[in-house]
Amino acid sequence: MPSTVKGLLLVGLLAITPLAHAASAVAPIPEACRGVPDVERYVWLLTSRKDVLAVQEIKPETSMVEVLMSDPRAGARVLLAVGPGVTAEWLERIGECHIANNAARGYPQGAAPTALDVKGAAVHVSSLGNSFAVDITSDDRDAGREILRRARELLVALPAT
Repeated sequence: MPSTVKGLLLVGLLAITPLAHAASAVAPIPEACRGVPDVERYVWLLTSRKDVLAVQEIKPETSMVEVLMSDPRAGARVLLAVGPGVTAEWLERIGECHIANNAARGYPQGAAPTALDVKGAAVHVSSLGNSFAVDITSDDRDAGREILRRARELLVALPAT
C-alpha cells in the first residue's frame, strides 16, 4: 500500500475518532424506554398531585412459617386516578422507563425528585377499577423509607390560584 494511501487512512481515522468518542458519551436510550414518547418518558404522572387519591405505606413482611417466603420490599402504594384509555401495563412501562433513565444517567440531582427517583426503586402497577395502585418499592429499607417520604409529599395541598 503506497504511503500516500496509508497517510489518508490515518488522517481519516484520526478525523472520525473524536466523533466516535462524542457519540459514546451520549447515554443510549434504555431498553425500557423504547417506544415511550418523550413527553411520557420525562414527565411521570406522579408529578401531578391532583391525580393522587391516597398514599399507603408498604412494610416489609416477615413470614412466621419457614416454608413461606418473606417479602423484604418497603415503600409506598400510591392510589392514582387516571383518565379513560390508560392501562396498568402502560403506566408500569412509563414508571420502568423513568427508573431506567435515572439509572442510565447515574441518578442525577435534579428538580422535583419523585419516589421513582430513589436508587433501587422498582414499580408495579395494578388496576383497581376506577383507579390504579402504583407500588414503588425497594429491597433496601432506607430506600423504602425515602420512597414513602417522597410519595407522601404528593399529598401536600396545592397552593390556591
